Amino acid sequence: MNNMAINQDSRLQPTVTIRQGTVVGAVQHGLLPGQQPVEAFRGIPYALPPLGPRRFKRPEKVPDSTDTIDATKFGPTALLKTFIKVGPLLEQSEDCLTANVFRQVPSNRNGPLPVMIYLHGGAFNRGTASMHDTASMVSWSAEPFVAVSFNYRVGSLGFLPSTVSAREGILNLGLRDQILLFEWVQENIEAFGGDKSNITLMGLSAGAHSVRVIDCQ
Repeated sequence: MNNMAINQDSRLQPTVTIRQGTVVGAVQHGLLPGQQPVEAFRGIPYALPPLGPRRFKRPEKVPDSTDTIDATKFGPTALLKTFIKVGPLLEQSEDCLTANVFRQVPSNRNGPLPVMIYLHGGAFNRGTASMHDTASMVSWSAEPFVAVSFNYRVGSLGFLPSTVSAREGILNLGLRDQILLFEWVQENIEAFGGDKSNITLMGLSAGAHSVRVIDCQ
């Protein structure tokens, strides 16, 4: 259940400038007593769309730009088979490599905040970042922090085991998406008020397994 309501008033929309452009987000207000308002930047591309010649290839960084990025809603989910419907109903697309950043509305912060990156589960075949109500987690926290969630390729587009994949060096593309996301966070999280030297990884099911696999690389 999502306990946060979105305020799309353009006068209240938070903006952050990163190397790939100006990110325009939205303010989410708690529906329950005690919830703090949260600035949400959703659907930010952290890699080029893995389409056409980039399908079944390692993810590529987004180039520098002065574009304005609409980050007021979640990006599409990866192509997947839905077994449990949790979170908002979103479009499915191969163009799914987007990140979401959440932070409490600024109030006398002293220095950069700790960062948490959430990796969604789903047996590497399904799942999406939007299934986790990350905004509410940030809202309820007694100590402010910056949270990041994201989508990565799943199923045959992200984890296709074959001798051809092995020969081409493109096994576990979903894990490579995750690694590029971590690099994106290192490059950009300070602009959102986060401390790139104080990052915690948190995952559910396949997401937790990913943390362990990547840690062993």
